[in-house]
Amino acid sequence: MTADRLLFTGLPTLLSLLLHGAVALFLFLRWPAATEVVASVPVALPIQATIVRAEPAKTAVKPKAAPKPKPKKESEPTQAKPPPEVAPPQPKAPDPAPTVEEASTMDAAQLAALTRDELTALI
Repeated sequence: MTADRLLFTGLPTLLSLLLHGAVALFLFLRWPAATEVVASVPVALPIQATIVRAEPAKTAVKPKAAPKPKPKKESEPTQAKPPPEVAPPQPKAPDPAPTVEEASTMDAAQLAALTRDELTALI
């Protein structure tokens, strides 16, 4: 009975006290050698960036073929007029991207507006 009490209560208590004692020794007792900490000075690095423009996806737009006029009966003396030519709408060409020299003279608001325009052109 006494051995059971020591095994179930005494052993965990003893291990807990030894563990706490070891942690306290490591925290409060230091090594005799001093460690040297070297603090570095922060340095401002310039950001080197270039403006990159992605080309829009090239999709082949095929115009719809105009329906052929039905031949009229020969009994009608009127002449058949061909349907008017319908030109397919030409896609609007995007504005050319600014060169590096132009981009360096732009301010942040102009660059933001240019980027916004390019993104809306892609959508």
